Amino acid sequence: MKSHHVKISLLLFIASMLTIMLGQVSKAENVVAQAQSALLASALSPTPTFSMYVDNESYTSDKTYEFDVAVKSTTPGTSINLFTAQIGLNYNPNWTAGGTVVPSLASYGGNGKPGTISNRASNLLITAISGGSRANPVFTMTPQERGLYRVKVTNSVPFACENPNLKFTFGFGGSQVKSMKTIVYYYLPESSKNANLTSSGLYNGSLFSDGPQNVSSISPEGTNALPPQCEKNKKQE
Repeated sequence: MKSHHVKISLLLFIASMLTIMLGQVSKAENVVAQAQSALLASALSPTPTFSMYVDNESYTSDKTYEFDVAVKSTTPGTSINLFTAQIGLNYNPNWTAGGTVVPSLASYGGNGKPGTISNRASNLLITAISGGSRANPVFTMTPQERGLYRVKVTNSVPFACENPNLKFTFGFGGSQVKSMKTIVYYYLPESSKNANLTSSGLYNGSLFSDGPQNVSSISPEGTNALPPQCEKNKKQE
C-alpha cells in the first residue's frame, strides 16, 4: 500500500512539473508573439512626418501682431492623432523695442483643453494641451494645413522696424531649457500607447537632438512682415 502511495505522489509531482514547464513555454511563446507583433507594427507604420510653421501673420495695429501656428501631416494619406502638444517659439528681442509683451490665444482649433500662453525672456510658450482621448484626440493633423492656434501678441509700445523672426524651439541647446521646447506626442495606431514625434530637430536653425532621430520637421514660414508704420516709412523713401 505504501509503495502504491509513493507511485501516486510521484505521478502527481511529474504532472505538476509538466504543467509548470508547459506554462513557461506558453509564456515564452506569448512574449515572442508580442515582440513579433510590435516589430511588424513598427514596419507597417513607421514614424509619421509632419510640418509645423508660422502662417497668416498680420499687424492689426502698431502694437498688435497676430499669427497662426499651423500644422499638417506630410506622410501621404496619413492623419496623425495627437495625444498632446506644447509649443515654444523664440522671437527677435529687438522687435519689441524695449516694450512689455503680453501674448494671448485668440483661438484654438482642437479639442479638449488648450494650453495657456506666456512670455519668457524672448520666448513664447504655449503649455501642453490636455483632455483628449484616443477616440477624441486633442487635434488631428491631416495632409491639408490646419491652424492649431491663432496667437495675438500685444506690445506696450509700437513694435520696432524689425522682423519678429519667430523660430520654433524644437529640441534644446545652449541657453534653451527643456521645459521651453516644442514637443508633440501622438497616439500609436496599433497600440494603446503614445509616442514622441519631436525627439530631435531644429533649434533656431541648428540641429539638436535629445533622443532617437526621426524624420519630423518643424520650420518657420513667413515672419518677414514689418509693422505698419515701418511699411509707410518705406513707401515714403
